[in-house]
Amino acid sequence: MNEDDRKIISALEEQLKESMKLKLRQKRPGKKKQEIFKPFFLSYSAKDVYGIEVIAKNNSIFRMSSDDKHRSKLIKGELRIGDYTGGCGVGLFFGIAPCDTNELAIKREVWTFTNEAMWEAVKDYESKFIESIGFNQKNGKYSLFSKEKKSISDNINNGDCPLEKLDKGYWGNILKKVSKILARDDIYDSDASLGVFYKKRYFVNSEGTKIIDDFIRYNISLNVATADKRNLVLGNNESFWGIDLSKMPSEETLCIAAENMIKDLYDIRNAKQQEAGSYPTLIDGENHGVIWHEAIGHSLEGHRLDEDSDESLFSSGTSLTFKNKIGKKIAPEFFTVYDDPTDKKLDGYYMYDEEGVKGNKICLVKNGILRNYLLSRESAGKLKKKSNGHARSDSISDPTPRMSNIKVYSDNEYSIEKLKEMLIHECEKQGKEYGLIFGGTLGGYTDTEESYFHTVPKKIFRLYRDGRMEQVRGIYQTATPYQMLENIIATSDDYSVFNGVCSAESGSVPSTQTASDALVRSMEIGRIPKANYDKRYKLLSNPPKE
Repeated sequence: MNEDDRKIISALEEQLKESMKLKLRQKRPGKKKQEIFKPFFLSYSAKDVYGIEVIAKNNSIFRMSSDDKHRSKLIKGELRIGDYTGGCGVGLFFGIAPCDTNELAIKREVWTFTNEAMWEAVKDYESKFIESIGFNQKNGKYSLFSKEKKSISDNINNGDCPLEKLDKGYWGNILKKVSKILARDDIYDSDASLGVFYKKRYFVNSEGTKIIDDFIRYNISLNVATADKRNLVLGNNESFWGIDLSKMPSEETLCIAAENMIKDLYDIRNAKQQEAGSYPTLIDGENHGVIWHEAIGHSLEGHRLDEDSDESLFSSGTSLTFKNKIGKKIAPEFFTVYDDPTDKKLDGYYMYDEEGVKGNKICLVKNGILRNYLLSRESAGKLKKKSNGHARSDSISDPTPRMSNIKVYSDNEYSIEKLKEMLIHECEKQGKEYGLIFGGTLGGYTDTEESYFHTVPKKIFRLYRDGRMEQVRGIYQTATPYQMLENIIATSDDYSVFNGVCSAESGSVPSTQTASDALVRSMEIGRIPKANYDKRYKLLSNPPKE
């Protein structure tokens, strides 16, 4: 811990100690004694947030962050009155802290927001008292909160801000070369970009937890768009995520990726439109992983397990799909699934979650049996359990239980060639002319309350019963979780990792999915509506030439 770190963490600790002495006295009509409100729990966090962005288009730099320390310092706090098990009211705050290490300035800013949070907690506590009237259960509508052991950690992975060592000129030249490859006459728009995001966190709470840690993430993104004969815009993209700059793609790799993206886009543009329907389908590991993320993972987030979605301060959409299903079969018995924030090689890695609880590798599904939910302290309190360290958020949102690194393992593995044979066999058995093969994914969407989800494949092929392959386009996959899981027949022995960003009510957080190819007995697909496409006017002239 350097001197600046010591000043910031000390300022937060000192103000927390003083703020725990807060008291608010309330005299109720007809009562002789005053009711006294005071915090039983308080946490503060401060985050230094840095970022760099370099964007190239048409062999030219369009944007380059001018300052290596494009920086802001954000502060958050959580104050609870009542008690852990009997129910509590919650006050939250978010604000901006001074960018320097002026301890008095930090304490005064935190002090201001804490006073407001105290009033907010009292109002929340009183409103929950009213909402609880008429409820038989002991806790009624109150928020509950798990009590956790303190954590002490000074885990700075990178020391000083690593963005200072980034050679923007070097990366700018690489991105220019890549953007030149993407700039074709029949390409409407294209770009190549590098984004670097670094956060350094200081966290303290009234249970004695004190954490200093940091996190860095790199993203290289290639994007390209053209139009088909109807002037509907078709796009293609490739994203590379990582936490180690030395392992990001080389110039040669990026140039090859750009050439392949153009070829793939032309192939998609020339492909015929696939019709909606239900087909036997072979999906690759990326699509398979995203299905588990969307269909299963979000429904296992602990704050969604209550019918009264307003019961949790942070929830926005319940999911009763897997409520009270612990110990029951929800998937084929050959599946075992983990969520593992402790894997340092994957983008979803973290040591401590947003509530200062150590991240734990947990088994969600064991041989098809549901074993656990993803829990924060509030959702754990409701279930009378301990948090398993999955409270996550971006820099400004309130944390909720979220996925980190989903790992899907199967005991029913075959070679990819064998799965294609099995796909043809399914087509013959079902009387289908062809089955479908999905490669790559554009991500997905889920509605946990309605219990359905969509995923969108990048490349789609028909596999005919005679072995012929034909590329098609323009569809999305849709299903409910149980429907999807019950239709998976077998998987391959080839696993892949899909890196991405998951967006939900607590903001965008990095996540990965590790899974193998999967053969699905019957997959329902819909045709992407024309209204979902952007439309471009026909070009009236050719683009300028050198």
